Amino acid sequence: MDEYASDKGAFRHKLAAESGISVRQVKKLLAALSYGAKLSISPGGDRGAIEKLLGVPAMKRIQANQTVRAFGREVRAANKVILHDFRFKRNKRKGSNCIVNDTGRLLRIEGESAATQLSHIMQGAEANILRASMQMVPNIVLLAHDGFIAKDEVDLPSLQEHVAQITGHCVTFTQFQL
Repeated sequence: MDEYASDKGAFRHKLAAESGISVRQVKKLLAALSYGAKLSISPGGDRGAIEKLLGVPAMKRIQANQTVRAFGREVRAANKVILHDFRFKRNKRKGSNCIVNDTGRLLRIEGESAATQLSHIMQGAEANILRASMQMVPNIVLLAHDGFIAKDEVDLPSLQEHVAQITGHCVTFTQFQL
């Protein structure tokens, strides 16, 4: 995960070259792993998210890729910590069977998969980060689930500091001109 965080583009290109899939597919693969998808091929035709995305031949190459396997292990370990934190430390309603994400939305977790719970948590964090960004950047013209488009250049260090103060999340924004 450290290698990915230090240079996402290079990491994605490396995996694409190693696995014979596109960089776009690698990005979707890493997102799926982050949300709890598994690196498995379904024998009964009930295909998982990654298998649907890549197909069986590419899935076999991905399963053999040690970098992807290590990334998946690290993500699963991190996800367990996140779920534990939300279920037991952050839950203000002791004894309840729910989690409350960063936007205050409640999810009853009984019968919900870990992936669904993680999705609820991550969506809340992303929404909260975007709300904090909107407080500081007055010229946002379009919101996306993991970013935004603004008319003018943004002071990224100031934005990152503001988001960290408001949300508690240390995020890195990347800026490019369309």
